[in-house]
Amino acid sequence: VTVWGKCTVTSSTSADSLAISGLPYVCNSNTDSVAGTIGRTSNMVVYTSSNKAANPDYYFPVVSAGGSSVYFCVFFGGRSYGNISFSVVDSGNVNFSLTYFI
Repeated sequence: VTVWGKCTVTSSTSADSLAISGLPYVCNSNTDSVAGTIGRTSNMVVYTSSNKAANPDYYFPVVSAGGSSVYFCVFFGGRSYGNISFSVVDSGNVNFSLTYFI
């Protein structure tokens, strides 16, 4: 399944993960999580800390094995990644795409 879209985000103090839920098909549970790519962003800045002080290396969309939601994640220092929360995003838009197996 290939998913693509545009996510519009507004600034918030919520600690909830930035995600789009309700994909029409569940990702195969026998695969690893599947990462996609970020296309054009406009006016959107993602930070790695809640005080918005540090920019991440890069960010990307992910569908977890057995999941049906797209989570936006940040890659830290080339070694690990974590979900982005609303509290570390300034308002803006992000285009994305990813392909996963059902």
